[in-house]
Amino acid sequence: MMLDDATLTQRFLAVARERPEAVAIISVDDDAVRRYTYGQVLESGLRAARWLCRAGVRKGDRVAILLENRPEWCFSYFGVLLSGAVAVPLDFQYRAEQVRYVLEQTAARVLITSDRAHLPDLKELPALKQVVVAGKPGGILPEAAPLSELQTFTADCPLPAASPEDLASIIYTSGTTALPKGVMLTHRNFYANFLGIAQLKAATPQDNFLSLLPLHHSLPFMANLLVPLFTGARITYLQTLKAEALLRCIREQGVTILVVTPQVLQHFYQGIRRRLEELPLGLGALLEAVLNFSAGLSPRLGFNPAAPLLRRIRGVLGPQFRFFISGGARLPEDLALSLIKLGFEVLEGYGLTETAPVVSINRPEAPKIGSVGQALPGVEVRILEPDAQGVGQILIRGDNVMAGYYENEAATREAIRDGWFYSGDLGWLDQEGYLYVTGRLKDLIVLASGKNISAEEVAKHYLKSWKIKEIYVMPDARNEKLVAVAVPNFEVFRETGEADVYGEVKWQLEYYSQQLEPYKRIRDFVLYNQELPKTRLGKIKGYEVEAIYRQRAGRRYEARKTALEEGVSDLGERVVRILAEKAGTDRIYLDDHLELDLGLDSLALVELIAALESVFDLKIKEEEFPEIFTVGELIGFLEEKQPAAREEPEAAGLSWSDLLREDPPPALLAKIGLDTGLPGRLFTLLLSLVLGLWFKLFFRLRVYGRDHLGARGYILCPNHTSYLDGFLVSYAVPWTVRTRLFSMGYSNYFEIPVVKDLIKLLRVIPVNSARYLVEAMQASAYLLRRGGVLCIFPEGARSPSGRLREFKKGVAILAKEMGVKLVPVYIAGSFEAWGANMAWPRPHPVRVVFGREHSAEELRELGLAVNPGARDYDAIALGLREAVAKLGRDLQNGNE
Repeated sequence: MMLDDATLTQRFLAVARERPEAVAIISVDDDAVRRYTYGQVLESGLRAARWLCRAGVRKGDRVAILLENRPEWCFSYFGVLLSGAVAVPLDFQYRAEQVRYVLEQTAARVLITSDRAHLPDLKELPALKQVVVAGKPGGILPEAAPLSELQTFTADCPLPAASPEDLASIIYTSGTTALPKGVMLTHRNFYANFLGIAQLKAATPQDNFLSLLPLHHSLPFMANLLVPLFTGARITYLQTLKAEALLRCIREQGVTILVVTPQVLQHFYQGIRRRLEELPLGLGALLEAVLNFSAGLSPRLGFNPAAPLLRRIRGVLGPQFRFFISGGARLPEDLALSLIKLGFEVLEGYGLTETAPVVSINRPEAPKIGSVGQALPGVEVRILEPDAQGVGQILIRGDNVMAGYYENEAATREAIRDGWFYSGDLGWLDQEGYLYVTGRLKDLIVLASGKNISAEEVAKHYLKSWKIKEIYVMPDARNEKLVAVAVPNFEVFRETGEADVYGEVKWQLEYYSQQLEPYKRIRDFVLYNQELPKTRLGKIKGYEVEAIYRQRAGRRYEARKTALEEGVSDLGERVVRILAEKAGTDRIYLDDHLELDLGLDSLALVELIAALESVFDLKIKEEEFPEIFTVGELIGFLEEKQPAAREEPEAAGLSWSDLLREDPPPALLAKIGLDTGLPGRLFTLLLSLVLGLWFKLFFRLRVYGRDHLGARGYILCPNHTSYLDGFLVSYAVPWTVRTRLFSMGYSNYFEIPVVKDLIKLLRVIPVNSARYLVEAMQASAYLLRRGGVLCIFPEGARSPSGRLREFKKGVAILAKEMGVKLVPVYIAGSFEAWGANMAWPRPHPVRVVFGREHSAEELRELGLAVNPGARDYDAIALGLREAVAKLGRDLQNGNE
């Protein structure tokens, strides 16, 4: 039965009376499964409605629902509507002040909840007359009344009839940018939206919808409650979100449609990817290659040749599963394509709370990846003032558009003009009417210069980096530049053992900045070591993230308790005191990141390990430490080791002088090979001939200051902008130096097959900033003691912009503790020849300039002139940077 103009209660009554014995709801709680028929759901709703009437609720009164996803949510909602009242759904995870705000603004007379423990003091809300607690299976009941008393409220309490124009719900928006607003939605709004969805014939009475997303949001309310109930389908509620239970429920209960957010889909896809990667003998990579190849062939063949494999993969959800529906946020195209390659169908839609909520959706028979589909029947979409690319604000008109914002006429007038709802979203329409959403007007940043920037597009560009998990882009306080809050992908850092999280993320941001126009580049950022705050549907709460940026940029942490105030153990107190000395602050918090919050770089972490070993009389393996990120994790790690802690900690521990006097492990010396003999010299000669020819013909290489170089016992310190730099320095030095020149190199580049076998001939000391750093430093000291010459790039990594970056203090430690001289080196032109953003080299003049030798003390004085408060190692690094920069300036001025 399909009514063209009906209320929600009329539609539900009609379906329930047609199918009283059909299963409407399945509730799964561990091994307990309970089923409710349409007749039982209607009976529970009528019982609740009659109780509400007897309790004094009148037509138009507001009744708030604060429940988890469970059958009682459905009973309560239809009970409220059948009583003639207006439902006010609340987020079960609301804080007490948020609950109070909504109850007070709507003057709700009754609150239906499942647990009073987390509620605020409600005595000061004069409108609220009753709190009803959802009871055991079978209905809702007030705190003071047993179920038997509820059953006495029968037909002697007549229920008021509803009209299409009556309010059905006041739904509060997510509040991503400000306080949430109450959206008034009528029976007509919701029913018109259901009719538009029903005409697509995507859902049938045989379907089973798993209700995961919270029902207080308009998307899951429509997709997981109204659509299945009004279609005669089933709804399944699961009382856990554990992955194994979720998959078992989908298979055992025969779930066919799953409405989720892109965030949930991302986790699902990553889970499947992990399973593939765990297959032995490289079968996972082979399977992925086959799926990619088959996906490319399927458009030409008209079928996917990998269909048998896809059926096995889809089997994780059962053969009955039909498709995902993605909403709540934009679905990344690469994620959609990846899921399609695995055999899963994903239909993306678009909507807003104010449009009840669905505006458009991709039809199962004709989806377009990247689009949010065509407008529903009965819904009009147009683009306001499109630009040259057709992008403008999305306007919506139809019976699904809200009645307005609750007690906010100004906001209503701003949002609805001449019958059109101004969505605040930006997008464009193709020739077939498919809608593409590109961002939010509120995300459109207008700089003081007048430049318009889509924050979402900029963020999406930087998320190409696999080391950045999340990023939120915003303007600075003066609207002059872009700043950001970035969340590192700690899983990647754990896998690689990289400890310099800040430095690596900074490098990634600089690298990807080079591919953007200057005004779109992030100029400042802070790191956040937790997930960015989001709504329940996965939208980032912009105003909260902006507060995080202000707090972290200003280093204001007073709102939190320090580790000592949290009451850590005796061992924890000792650790906090050591950290306070190393970080130069007495405000240490358990969730502080050792690097991001306390500023401990990889070398400082080595010093910390040495201090902890001394204080707690234990041995900490360097490879264990990269697994530790926060203060709390460090304390837990040490407590697990159960060290025999000394009564009074020795603050100093081993010094770098002590560490560098020790010889490196024999295995590392054997890998490096200090004397490769005749084969090494022949390899160097051959490589020099090849490189010399290439450098002279392709880059017109010229070298200055070669006469400054002695034969032995110093460190070359070049700037670093290119893949070529190590080879350039190796070729530019005299032959007498070339055969005894060693370089520090990032271990990941030299641990791949073939290359790792050439380490001896290349004379590379492999170094990782987290693992085995002490060993690499000891190997360097060992080499210098024996008259070797060492090349170290003090910037650590290539500069993605070509500009001189901050110098790390590792080379300063070697210079000061070993008493060796440092030689500044400036390489010009290599960035233009083969910079970080270039796949292949190109012809460009290159110059290498060697400066004179500098002592550590001389460079320290030079550094103190730049920063009088710098510590010794830092001052030496500053002075060295200034010496390298001066070589560059002199070269530019023709003073080489």
